[in-house]
Amino acid sequence: MSKLRISTLALAAMVAAGTAFSLAARADETKTTAAALKHRWTFNTDLKDEVTGHLAQKIGANVTVAGGVAKMTGAGNSTGSLNLGMDVMPPGAATVEIWAKQTATKNYARIFDYGPNSQNYFTLCWSTGTDINKDLQEIKHANSAILRADNTLYPYTLGTQYHISVVFTPKADGSCDVRWAKRNATTGAIEKSGSKNAPNWALGALYRPYFYLGHSQYSGDHDANAEYDEVRIWDGALTDAQLNANAAAGPDALPETVAVAPAVDNAYVHLRQRWSFSGNYNNALPGRPAAAGKGPKLAWADSNTAIQMSGTANLIKDSNNGGYVELGTGGNILPTDSMTIEIWATPTAAQNYSRVFDMGGGQTDGILLSWTRGTNTGQDAFQVKRGGSTILSLNDTFGTSRCRTATWATATRWSTGRSATPRRVASSATVGRS
Repeated sequence: MSKLRISTLALAAMVAAGTAFSLAARADETKTTAAALKHRWTFNTDLKDEVTGHLAQKIGANVTVAGGVAKMTGAGNSTGSLNLGMDVMPPGAATVEIWAKQTATKNYARIFDYGPNSQNYFTLCWSTGTDINKDLQEIKHANSAILRADNTLYPYTLGTQYHISVVFTPKADGSCDVRWAKRNATTGAIEKSGSKNAPNWALGALYRPYFYLGHSQYSGDHDANAEYDEVRIWDGALTDAQLNANAAAGPDALPETVAVAPAVDNAYVHLRQRWSFSGNYNNALPGRPAAAGKGPKLAWADSNTAIQMSGTANLIKDSNNGGYVELGTGGNILPTDSMTIEIWATPTAAQNYSRVFDMGGGQTDGILLSWTRGTNTGQDAFQVKRGGSTILSLNDTFGTSRCRTATWATATRWSTGRSATPRRVASSATVGRS
């Protein structure tokens, strides 16, 4: 175990290495900025996203694309719907716009469903059961309904196209305001709307979520019978005035002035996690998971702006002389693609193969950065392991002096359905607030 002092640890998702960026511009995800078009499916000739070029996937045989319309005619679950992709929504403020009409009522058919499974999602239903005079909006987190609103937009008259929108606006208290509306697709006027606050929740809390059109992740629910003309996802919260104008302009007509995101998915940086260790283990970003101190050799230092680790042994082998910080387990900690890790820390004593951080699913799969190899402060190691094999190894890249001051930032793509999560941020050290 190492001895060190850690002031701040941050995880940022990043793609398009080498792209100039300002982290400060996106550090506070509770701020709403001008929206940029992130994804757009017009279904003119195929299932291609016109912003990124990626193709949506058909679920079942009963879905066709022709004449600018994706038409679904299935008779059960997974018989005819679309998967628009994983992680297509921004983690903070976001807007979904859909031009669509329902052609037949099906059991709990979805307008769209966004989430990794039936325990964690946001969903918008065409109907409750098969009752066209009832509808449902719901957020589930860890199988608990933290937001539910019934019968706010009904009815979706069969054969009538509507402009349907959902706007997500994160708040400073860690909650998220969600507002939804059904508009006249000709005039743009709001016909019905609703809103509700989801406590301690954000889109970024969903781990590896899929965006389904017309599909429910409950096997007993049916795929929708519906026609989708266009779907847009915006990075930012559109106003009612903007949505009214878009609805009136109709599908295939973008606003005259619109910021369109680059064609590379997620070609920006957003701060995903930040632990500042200012007297507690809380995450500095609202709605994100707290860390946890493990072992007795931990103490707050520097006027409660850092966590001091003073262990001299591995906590697993010696419960009296170890100590480290666990940032979390499960899927919500890391991005699913490229990422950057930043740590501000000071080693205070060399310990045998002590880690700056170690993440992964045990000794056979993971990523680690060590302060030392053995107890030699002039040696360090960075390794990536998969299936018990070391697939990347870099030794002695810092040197003695840099080891004390450098921020190690690495973009690593993990492409094997990984279970990697940051498990240990060091064993003896001080981590503090910047």
